Amino acid sequence: MVDPDHGQRQSTADVVLYWMRRRGMTRQLFADRMGKSLSWVDKIRTGDRQLDRSRWLRRIAEVLDIPLAVLIDSDEAERRRACPDDREIGAVRDAMRRYDAMTNVFRPDGDALPEPDLPTLERTVRYGWMAFQGVNYQAVGQLLAGLIRDAQAAVWQLDGDERRGAQIWLCWTYQLTASTAFKTR
Repeated sequence: MVDPDHGQRQSTADVVLYWMRRRGMTRQLFADRMGKSLSWVDKIRTGDRQLDRSRWLRRIAEVLDIPLAVLIDSDEAERRRACPDDREIGAVRDAMRRYDAMTNVFRPDGDALPEPDLPTLERTVRYGWMAFQGVNYQAVGQLLAGLIRDAQAAVWQLDGDERRGAQIWLCWTYQLTASTAFKTR
């Protein structure tokens, strides 16, 4: 016998799995935060677990740090999927508000900066712009906070022509940040 609700369960499962990946959660971590077993999570993945009880949907939304509407409204799920979410925007905001973003003087002692790698920085900035032009704001949102930190660190640590190159990529990073903020406001 064909289960008519299986399609809806699988659709909800796909949304849950997407947000687990976006949040960097393993199945085990998600299960632990839900207070459930790994097999319970696996049944969600296969669409065998019915998630129509509002108590479970609320708990899943809480664990994944997403609005409940994302789990129950396919249009909202698609809209949220296409944009940086509040957590990613908060990380960008925090990166821009750091005192050490204004001057290296305020950087805490022992705060290890990433080793500057200009070719990787250039590739990352170019990837960010390609994602932006491809309207993949979610990818840009996940990239920006780390990119801002890495570009700033390269400017602080390098000298001469390398520093000028790092300053150019930092400017492109700030432009990407501003452009993304404008598009997703």
